[in-house]
Amino acid sequence: MHLSNSIKLFVLLLAAVVFNACKKENTPTTPATDETPSGSVIASANIKEGNTPGDKANGNARIYNDNGTWKLYLFNFSATNGPDLHVYLSTTENAATFIDLGLLKSTAGDQVYNISGNPNLATFKYVLIWCKQFGVFWGGGLWM
Repeated sequence: MHLSNSIKLFVLLLAAVVFNACKKENTPTTPATDETPSGSVIASANIKEGNTPGDKANGNARIYNDNGTWKLYLFNFSATNGPDLHVYLSTTENAATFIDLGLLKSTAGDQVYNISGNPNLATFKYVLIWCKQFGVFWGGGLWM
């Protein structure tokens, strides 16, 4: 019985370390000020916070066709700080299969990310803010 309690304590401590590690600040907090892309809007989504307490991202996303180049535009955007936050186009909210658009530029403000090729948005139907280091969903939305 004593061993079982020790294992439970170890698992709880390990979980606390992982979740607290995602709170470390290493994403730029200076507001981004990228300009709205020109061209036609292909898709839009509302970004809502993740399920883990404290891990939050909110705002809006649009994909623009800017003269044949696709761009993801995050606007009215804010997120809590965290390590290794990336922007994904994903097939699921759990980032099972995804296209990594790069590190989150800032935890606040409008920002633009180039998208290579023209991915099928019926397949890559989510935009995610993802803590890559610890595999934690920060927030995201489904294309409308």
